[in-house]
Amino acid sequence: MFISELHIQGYKRLRDVKLPLRELTVLIGPNASGKTSVLQVLHLLARAAGRDLGDALRDLGGIDRIVSRGAGATDLTVTCSLTTHDGRRAGEYDVCVQGLGGGLHVVAGERLSLPEGQVLFLVSDGAVHTEFPASAHYPTPPDPQQTLLSQVSPANAPEDAHRRSFRDVALFRPFDVGPGAPVWRSQQVRPASVPGPNAEDLLAAVQTLRSRSPDMFETYEAALRAGFPAYQALDLEPVGAGQVALTWRERGQTYYAHELSEGTLRFLWLCAILHSSDPPRMVLIDEPEVSLHPELLKILSGLLDDASHRTQLLVATQSPELVSWLKPEQVVVLDLDEEGWTKATPATDLDLDEWLRRYTLGELWVRGDLGGRP
Repeated sequence: MFISELHIQGYKRLRDVKLPLRELTVLIGPNASGKTSVLQVLHLLARAAGRDLGDALRDLGGIDRIVSRGAGATDLTVTCSLTTHDGRRAGEYDVCVQGLGGGLHVVAGERLSLPEGQVLFLVSDGAVHTEFPASAHYPTPPDPQQTLLSQVSPANAPEDAHRRSFRDVALFRPFDVGPGAPVWRSQQVRPASVPGPNAEDLLAAVQTLRSRSPDMFETYEAALRAGFPAYQALDLEPVGAGQVALTWRERGQTYYAHELSEGTLRFLWLCAILHSSDPPRMVLIDEPEVSLHPELLKILSGLLDDASHRTQLLVATQSPELVSWLKPEQVVVLDLDEEGWTKATPATDLDLDEWLRRYTLGELWVRGDLGGRP
């Protein structure tokens, strides 16, 4: 199942925003329009499902700093409509986190329902109400600072399946390329399905892909050849104590990671994310265009589309070049209303047919015809 609609109320500029989501959804819009905030909310839900709500809120500055203060809000409410990949409803999950002042919070309300309308659990005023199944095991009383979803017994099969699904989300932002950053150094080889948010498991992910999914590794290398015509091979050279170093071969020359450009390393990282044979249920990527040449963005658009058949992808971008290669149904425009709150408009709701005969989506965005100033 995947999230087909996300309704966020009370998070920073997202006072009351409904977002339709597909297997691949790309958010565009000006700075401070709420693109990164949407990713943060989904990542917050994932950490909450892993019983990490308190630390997740503190990492964001505390509940008092993230609620829509200009609207007088003290609560953050998120509702997720769930759908199977063949289009059937799979239920709904909603949670309300209330700020108590001084950085304190409580889960004031929470509900998980099945597509038939049966409510698996409902939390109201700290009490747990259940309708189905009668034999379910719930903590009594639950920890009010954590979601009930994170506390239910694994014996509760439907709830546990939803918990694992919400928890299985990975957020990727432009990683550190400063002196001493993990991407420049040798790395430990261990099983890894994704290369880590700071590229700290890039080499482990490449090795895992090569050993477990040779066919997928071939498509990974094909993407590298498409982006870098001189590319010949990618190797991992043992350097001792279970560590390996990246070597990149082209035109008979061998280069180590510290000799590669930032754009090359970021493309290696993005390709590893999008070629994972065992990806997270949802992958969130913020500004994948950083350091990439426009030709690489064309290739990246195809990789995003292909990866969306294996995982749900939500991408936030500032790049008209990347948007130029997308379909209207993959794009949601974020902008600010007259009061400064985020509004969301699917590109398919805009009258673009005539324009698309003459311009790409990226060109329409630059012209201002999509809204959401680039």
